Amino acid sequence: MGTRAAELGEPLGRVRLQLLEIVTGDVALAEGFRGCFEQNAELLGGGLGLHGLLSTHSIRLVPPPRNTLGIVRITYVEGVSPAKWLRIWADRRPDRPLETDRVLESEQLEALASGSADMAFVRLPIDETGLHVIALWEEVAVAALPRDHAYGDAESIELADLEGEMTAPVQATTELTLELVAAGTGYAIVPHSLARLYARRDVKAVPVSDAPTTRIALVWPLDRDDDDTQEFVGVVRGRTAKSSRGADAPDEPAPVKKPARPSTPKKPAARVFRSSRARRPPPRKGRR
Repeated sequence: MGTRAAELGEPLGRVRLQLLEIVTGDVALAEGFRGCFEQNAELLGGGLGLHGLLSTHSIRLVPPPRNTLGIVRITYVEGVSPAKWLRIWADRRPDRPLETDRVLESEQLEALASGSADMAFVRLPIDETGLHVIALWEEVAVAALPRDHAYGDAESIELADLEGEMTAPVQATTELTLELVAAGTGYAIVPHSLARLYARRDVKAVPVSDAPTTRIALVWPLDRDDDDTQEFVGVVRGRTAKSSRGADAPDEPAPVKKPARPSTPKKPAARVFRSSRARRPPPRKGRR
């Protein structure tokens, strides 16, 4: 049985090593598994394969190195719409494709922490340890109200207008919280972008003038501050393709309008007074 398993395990091991190298993009990591495959020919022959090896040896696969396949990976928290910047990047850098993924607010830093993303659009506040953080824009807060609420058709309200009313139980996602609002359990204060993303006919979103705003930011790890990162930061901040990509390079300033030259008051034209009396022609000399 051992000889037969070894015969089966050897080609299986070669195939799995090749797959491992392709998935991780790391030849050294694949070679490091060679000894495991050689020592576990019976395990491979028995059909447990790579899964069995990982279970037996407690080996954990790590994400592939950054840009192994020439891809810049970005996550964006729900409510953010990065389509405009993706179009600009595609026109400017067709050689470096972007890979994006929308994530929940509760998971907005997980991809950065695991190394499976290079940058992320997040909703502040977050733990900024080890990160570059560029604050971008603020989000207005709205009150998500049941459709038949007294303030459902108001242009805007204040927090005092909702005093004494029940708030809907906060759920794991905004979408679930809005479901409870629609069911009449109370109101919820959420960013306008999320109310728009999960809009429902049975929920009204009314701006709250004195509610705290939220802010969206672009973040990336301190140790991944390379040219691609800086170029994407430039795209988001409105730099042109000719602008510097340096980390400390200022954004392209808006064109400064030259002040208009003060106009010099014109001197009034001299007025010509003409006599109403016609000018007589000089007398003609007569003949002698």
